[in-house]
Amino acid sequence: MKKYFTYELKRNLLPLAVFTAIACLICAIFGATSYIVSTYNGTVRAVNSVIGAPTAILCILCTIVPVMQFSYRMETRSADLWLSLPVKREKQLLVRLLVGLLLAFIPYTAAYWVQFFILLCRENAFDLIHYLSYYAASLPLGALLFGVNSFVFSRANTVWDGLAFLLGWSFLLAMPFLYLNTYIYSFWKYVSADAFITYAPLNYAAKWFDGLICGNTEAFAEAAYLFPVAAATGIGAYAGLFLYAGRDKAESAGQISDSPWGYKTLLPLYVFFFAACNSPDNGSMFWILSALILVLGFALYVLYRRSFRLKRQDVLLLLLAFAAGVALACLGAYVIYPATAPSRPAWMPEDMCFQIIFGS
Repeated sequence: MKKYFTYELKRNLLPLAVFTAIACLICAIFGATSYIVSTYNGTVRAVNSVIGAPTAILCILCTIVPVMQFSYRMETRSADLWLSLPVKREKQLLVRLLVGLLLAFIPYTAAYWVQFFILLCRENAFDLIHYLSYYAASLPLGALLFGVNSFVFSRANTVWDGLAFLLGWSFLLAMPFLYLNTYIYSFWKYVSADAFITYAPLNYAAKWFDGLICGNTEAFAEAAYLFPVAAATGIGAYAGLFLYAGRDKAESAGQISDSPWGYKTLLPLYVFFFAACNSPDNGSMFWILSALILVLGFALYVLYRRSFRLKRQDVLLLLLAFAAGVALACLGAYVIYPATAPSRPAWMPEDMCFQIIFGS
């Protein structure tokens, strides 16, 4: 295994050098040019820690690198070659994950600290210890994101399907909360749907630590549910990778991606949630959008099956998902929202009530 790890590391030295150089250049530019302090009545105050730049780079690396590390499964020739090596598949997987994490974290680390030292050379009023705190917090969050993206991408049989899976699963957990945000008054103030996007933990953590670095000590309320969800999905993804390691077959490369972690699950769920979030209160637009959702669902099924001749179960599943979504939309618009929206006192004009609730 040691020899295989060394070989895999040497094979990736060039992309490692390229990623590191690009990441350092981008963060150096942001560190040197970003507006970081403001002066008011002679007082210098930090306004921007610039940790958003390396965070975005880490998110990108945790997407690109899993694609690089697991795209070999999508071509028959390379799949035959790698899966026939005299190395257990679990060991191959472990080595690819370890090297992949190095490919993501070495450029991120170099870029992060290059930017930090550039900021030190500029006038600032930062609480510098929290740069170290955020770096320590971002590593496990990045590792969890890397595991999720690796598992999701590796469930596909073609690169394009894998990218579609990544896009689909990035937003799927947010969809139930989008429905709740739509029909329960002010629910978004407590649990925002965008907090359940797979990249949200890093994004929210960066915003919070940016405040700490700039001297803002507001509570991070989203941490109560954000990090447990990230930990559960990340650990589950790593477990899934090893559970499926011995089941992957070389002959599946390039074939229709029929995994239960792919289109089979994503398409009906998205049709269901989009239909459910399309409120009947929109009037005629409700019917137009509903028709578009249904048509788009059938079009995506055609792309999935690579044929206009869809299976009967596909058509039934799509129609059931759409009908259930429309029923849930009606429930939300006519039952849930009226029950949760604040009532208007008899003396208050309707337009005044609207201004109080939604702002003028």
